[in-house]
Amino acid sequence: MGTGDFAVQILHAIVEQKRLNVVAIYTKNHEIDFAKFSMHHHNIYTIAKEFRINVKTPTTLAQESCISELRNFHADIIVVASYGMILSRQILDIPRYGCINVHPSALPRWRGAAPIQRALMEGDSYISVCIVEMNEGLDTGPIIMRKSIKIDDDIDCGNLTKICADLGGNMLTTTLLNLECGIHYDVTEQDDEGVTYANKIEKYEEQIDWTQSASKVINRIRALSPTPGAYFTYRNIRIKILQAIRLTYIDEENQCGTVIIRTIKKTNEKEVIILCGDGRYIKPIIIQKEGSKVMKMDDFLRGNYSFFEEQWFVTVLFCYLLCYYVMDYIYVTPIAAIVLLIEKLYKILETSISAVI
Repeated sequence: MGTGDFAVQILHAIVEQKRLNVVAIYTKNHEIDFAKFSMHHHNIYTIAKEFRINVKTPTTLAQESCISELRNFHADIIVVASYGMILSRQILDIPRYGCINVHPSALPRWRGAAPIQRALMEGDSYISVCIVEMNEGLDTGPIIMRKSIKIDDDIDCGNLTKICADLGGNMLTTTLLNLECGIHYDVTEQDDEGVTYANKIEKYEEQIDWTQSASKVINRIRALSPTPGAYFTYRNIRIKILQAIRLTYIDEENQCGTVIIRTIKKTNEKEVIILCGDGRYIKPIIIQKEGSKVMKMDDFLRGNYSFFEEQWFVTVLFCYLLCYYVMDYIYVTPIAAIVLLIEKLYKILETSISAVI
């Protein structure tokens, strides 16, 4: 039972073991993209078709018909990986070896739907993969097996998910093959202290909050990459940042959220940096502009350099026209616009000089 990339890798690990027989797969239904009028199949369906495995997509497991159907499969064990549904006591009691869950977190920390995203968002230094003997609670069962992984500073959710799923698949097959050989496992009850919940990612959390520190902004970007992606809005256009680095340079003058394009002296190339709440900048490396494909910021700037440039000439033209049309009433000549232009050019030149490294 499972959905998404994590469950796909777990399923792969099981079907590759010839001694293990998968009698059915329970997953969520197809996802329909109404914008493109197409239907996206989870990779789980591809595996099921290749190995001729029944696929079930119930919207609930509470109906008696669903429970009866599960009984009719006569499964020895039920494996759950990122399924998103709570199993009732009736279901837990069906297989003779019970139900086990592959959960990617340092339980009891991060019980729930989005453990990998929450661990990255909170800047955890390590994560665990646990094989859990399921009970009626939310990831509250005793631990059969646990292994920990150090979280690298630059890893994102997509890559960490692959690592956890690969490890979890190996741990799961070891557990299942031991059971087949009659080797029973010892379990360890979870601690009552240190319990946290990994609630699913809400839409509002995808927007970057520039008042936060640069480290927290980077953690949010890593947690939401490659999907759904952390974004900010610039000139009414949504831009996702899928990879970024934190700079050591501290700015105590500009406001957080300030976007600066500057020249790197050694290479004479342009780069975009954005100021965060602690006075440090982040540098986006990989972005996705709304309606465009994912690309490196360097490539984006080569074809869209003016996108991040300050449109100062619009301000000057507005000031000039304003002074021109109202000068008869407030005794101001268009010379005032020229003065504003000189001041603006001086500020731009001053910013450019200070921004060159």
